[in-house]
Amino acid sequence: VLEGASDWREVVIHHHIRQADIGRVSFEREPGSAADIYFCNMASVGVSAAVVRRKDELSAWVPRKSRYLAATVGEIFRYRSPKATLQFDGQKFECSLFGAFINKGRFAGGGMRFARDVLLDDGSFEVTVIEKMPVTRALSHLHLLYSGELDRIPGVHKFRAKRIIFEAEPAAAWEFDGEASEAGRAEIEILPAAIPVCMANAVQERNESKITHRNNIL
Repeated sequence: VLEGASDWREVVIHHHIRQADIGRVSFEREPGSAADIYFCNMASVGVSAAVVRRKDELSAWVPRKSRYLAATVGEIFRYRSPKATLQFDGQKFECSLFGAFINKGRFAGGGMRFARDVLLDDGSFEVTVIEKMPVTRALSHLHLLYSGELDRIPGVHKFRAKRIIFEAEPAAAWEFDGEASEAGRAEIEILPAAIPVCMANAVQERNESKITHRNNIL
């Protein structure tokens, strides 16, 4: 795991093995056809999944590092928000959904920071839900995609959850660590300490400090 390490050699030379969480998504690709998909970093639904598809259709002249941003701007104008319901850990949230991110890692999309506090091994997801909003508001806050502070935008909400049930009408676009799909209903759950990962010692020390601080607050 390179996130938070200043140099790849920190992971190769000064490291230890840590058990990391993963997410499991159960959904129907089509009526009567169930499937499970696993992800390590992020699952998302709505405009972000449409962005994943659109970036692969962009002209080759668009620089690699700019493809996600260019696709995001295009989809802000094109995307149509479905009616959606999310249930998680005893709560229920209904809205016209612009997008939702379910994170175990913090970064995706060429350096965009979708999550702020989640750790690979803290036993829960950081969930960001974005309600339908005016195009001008979405465009004026694009810079927050790189800061982890999306919840500064009116209509954006952050939650912590271990299990999420998602329903949308019509079916919504999804992506799981960059793999595109579509579903009207999906169940997402955390699988704690599911896979071993190699982490830099310095990163692990910072993670443990953050977990201790969070537990003290709770």
